[in-house]
Amino acid sequence: LSKLKSVSQDLYTAEDDFWKIYSWAVEKNRIESSFLKSGIKKSDFFTRNGKEFKLTDDFLEEEAADIVRNNIPNYDYVSEFVQATRKLPLGNFVSFPAEIARTGTNIVRRALKEINETIEITDGAGKVLRTVKPFQGIGYTRLFGFTTTVAAIPVATTAAFQALYDVTD
Repeated sequence: LSKLKSVSQDLYTAEDDFWKIYSWAVEKNRIESSFLKSGIKKSDFFTRNGKEFKLTDDFLEEEAADIVRNNIPNYDYVSEFVQATRKLPLGNFVSFPAEIARTGTNIVRRALKEINETIEITDGAGKVLRTVKPFQGIGYTRLFGFTTTVAAIPVATTAAFQALYDVTD
């Protein structure tokens, strides 16, 4: 039975890793596409929050990794305090809700940042050529998806099951 438990845990971890890798690739592609639509291609310079960057694969990979790290639940980020509450009579299922709270807050924060962030396209010597908002579409999509997940789907699911089982409020 212990071998079966070990195999089950390995499969669960592998599936979790697969979706994180997939999400990273999707986010990296979304970021690069947004830059391209804004007229910024690889090796171009831009200023973000007062700091100049060059658009490279390393930049895209780190930006995508930051999104995955902060917007997808990861139990390695559960605080010691939350882990310690498992010993209290509250129950031991505390890590998942804690991660949902952490990532939910981060998703909204990230979406608002993407909607409002302006990037200055520069010539590499610091001269601003023009200002764009390359992530605005991603931000609105992210915010709409989050709102749908936490507001519309629960209400619709409740209404559907009430109708299915003829139950009233």
